[in-house]
Amino acid sequence: MLRKGIALVTVTVFVASCPFAGCATSVVESDGLPDAAPLDDGSPTSLVDTGRDTAVAKDTGAVLDTGTADAPGPGPACYVPSDAVPVTATSVAAAQGVCTPAQIAGFNTSCLPGTVANCSAFQSNPANRGCLACLVGGVQVDGGVNPNLAALLPIRKDGSRLLADFIACGYVAILQPACAVKEAKAEVCASSVCDTCTVAADLAACRARALTDVCAGFSTPACTNAFNAGKTTVDTFCRGTTFTETYTKVATFLCGT
Repeated sequence: MLRKGIALVTVTVFVASCPFAGCATSVVESDGLPDAAPLDDGSPTSLVDTGRDTAVAKDTGAVLDTGTADAPGPGPACYVPSDAVPVTATSVAAAQGVCTPAQIAGFNTSCLPGTVANCSAFQSNPANRGCLACLVGGVQVDGGVNPNLAALLPIRKDGSRLLADFIACGYVAILQPACAVKEAKAEVCASSVCDTCTVAADLAACRARALTDVCAGFSTPACTNAFNAGKTTVDTFCRGTTFTETYTKVATFLCGT
């Protein structure tokens, strides 16, 4: 699956109490590329090999292609499998009713971007505890840990880059919740191992390699086809044209009422 829309934020102000290890001061394009690089079209793409090779290759010994998919290449230099970030959530839920619109907006302005003082103040306020558990994961008001996918998912091990989880939001919106966790895992994995790619062609090659290697086994054609078909619904509820708009839609859909 490819990263779509404006969905990533880089976290550069670190606060000890931040559940994801930091609060942000800068926002970047979701594709991770310079402004001159094109964004893709806004829907996920399965990179699973769906059939046999069509060609029959021969050398002088007339060795036939057996139909097995060609082994993938090593990927570009920006493919770093050891950077893969796991997703530990086991479920997804919408309308959890733990965040007010003011809290969703307040977290954004305090932490994404924000200042150390403002972000720390927001997170240390007991009234925001349940909302934070939904926005970024962590301990809920009752002391338990929210098992659901958070509205913001880290794609770096130090938590310094976050993905607004339009994937999980989108699958719930199109009534395909069974796809949400595994497709979010695929997205976070591929985004994390390709996060240093700065050229569009390298990013595409990196993600293709990731989804057949370290990130294999999560994304399926059935789920990505359903996401593609439901693009209008996904855009309406879960994806905007800026990070703030995407974050607000996702947080409202997953954590609001």
